[in-house]
Amino acid sequence: IYSELALSLIELHELENANDYIQSSITMDPNNSRAWVVKGVYFAELKEYDKAIEYYNKAIKVEPNNAFAWINKGDTYSKQGDLGKAIDCYDKAIEIDPNDSVAWDSKGIAFADRGDLTDAIDCYKRAIEIDPANSVVWNNQGIAYAEKGDFDQAIVCYNKAIEINPVNSMVWNNQGNVYSKQGNLNEAIACYKKAIEVDPANSIAWNNQGIAYAEKGDFDQAI
Repeated sequence: IYSELALSLIELHELENANDYIQSSITMDPNNSRAWVVKGVYFAELKEYDKAIEYYNKAIKVEPNNAFAWINKGDTYSKQGDLGKAIDCYDKAIEIDPNDSVAWDSKGIAFADRGDLTDAIDCYKRAIEIDPANSVVWNNQGIAYAEKGDFDQAIVCYNKAIEINPVNSMVWNNQGNVYSKQGNLNEAIACYKKAIEVDPANSIAWNNQGIAYAEKGDFDQAI
């Protein structure tokens, strides 16, 4: 219970209180592998990545088949830019649980960051097979298709992400970017407007909308 409370507090960036719960959990049971993972997540949030990996390794030593530990270890290597080690960790998590959609998605992100877009898309497809209602993975797949220049498939993915979660501002923005690259500026502007409607503080969408208006020659609206 304490480790789950700590994880929730980390997500809320209440790190001091989170650490208290982590310590309580580990004191009660030093062999609680999840508590060691959460301690790693705590240090990753502080950007102390080497320390985070140290605690993920403690969790893995206690429970070698802890997929959650391997995924978080991979995420930390990814933040350090060591994508090869990150992918190795995700592969280990997938070996433990082939139906872990988070591991497949994370592996896809690592491949995409490395520029291996075909491999990334394959991973996203597997994640979607496991969890078709995950709008984040649909968005990630859309980004990969867009980077490959397959704009039609990118739009299919973004539409699916929006169907699942219509209030994700960045998906609307990403779809707008694809329409803009296709020269479909009216559709692009409509998407940017929707992104701003969902999140008026989305400065990226505001900027992209201004660029689209400028490309249309509507400089008053662009300003």
